[in-house]
Amino acid sequence: MNNYLKMAITIPGIIIGLLILLFIILVIYYAFAGTADVCTTKECFLVATDSNQCPPTVYKEVTGIGTFNYVVSPTYGVTDKCTFTKQILDLNENEDPFLKKALKSKEMTCSYVPGEFNENWIDSLIDGTEDCSGELKDAIVKLLSLV
Repeated sequence: MNNYLKMAITIPGIIIGLLILLFIILVIYYAFAGTADVCTTKECFLVATDSNQCPPTVYKEVTGIGTFNYVVSPTYGVTDKCTFTKQILDLNENEDPFLKKALKSKEMTCSYVPGEFNENWIDSLIDGTEDCSGELKDAIVKLLSLV
């Protein structure tokens, strides 16, 4: 009976110990993991896109059309490329419902050489998309084919 009692006490102790160890590892990981810089202006974001290191940077822009989220980051596994992601978070209520349904929550990813960021990716919905891929680009191409 004593062996069963010792086993019952030890197994939960081991499980609790492992859970505490896992918690400590997660805390350390998130404390030292790189986080993205957050820009509040377009100028700040463009400085990040012009960097040769492609620092992870996020910029949320509210325009007369809607709300966009932009992210720049290094292209992992490739030393001479950066990745830009554009997502339409929402379109304003006065925009056509068909457009809202076609574009809302869609994103596209574009690849560029550090220092050669295409500002049209921010300034335009259409210009520069030939260098991009993703659901947003596909939706734009589809909408253009309807015109």
